[in-house]
Amino acid sequence: IKEGKKFNKDNEVVIDHSLKDKGFKVNDIINLSQSDEKLHIVGVSESAKYNASPVIFTNNKTMKKINPALSSDKTNSVVVKDSHWNDKKVKSDLEVIGIDDFVKNLPGYKPQNLTMNFMITFLFVISATVIGVFLYVITLQKKSLFGVLKAQGFTNGFLMKMVLAQTFILAL
Repeated sequence: IKEGKKFNKDNEVVIDHSLKDKGFKVNDIINLSQSDEKLHIVGVSESAKYNASPVIFTNNKTMKKINPALSSDKTNSVVVKDSHWNDKKVKSDLEVIGIDDFVKNLPGYKPQNLTMNFMITFLFVISATVIGVFLYVITLQKKSLFGVLKAQGFTNGFLMKMVLAQTFILAL
């Protein structure tokens, strides 16, 4: 917690720092759209996001008041950054997963990752098309120069190497 304190009572919450950047502060009272509960901000956490949305922390009783449908969902997890965790006694009723597996199984991670990969691929296609059209226009403008070079005895291979070298330099 960067500012304020941890929630101790019902209807107390700790907000992500990005909400503070949007104007919320400690001791503010907030209302969520799906509930009539008034929540008192008592602290600001460091970066805490679920997908790209800021997180608000509270106790289970307040969560049940806000959304009774979530009262049966209980998740408990522990993150351990210890290279020798396997040497320690871990109860058999706990599921141990690596950080990479945890991240890959986050809800929305795969669709978001696919979207980003598609955008990057499409960016390369657009860039290649723009560079190709640009080089085509430059080549057409140099058509008469190529004729003069051919008349002076330069081979097609040399002219092609010259154009490819210019393409490579412009692509960087």
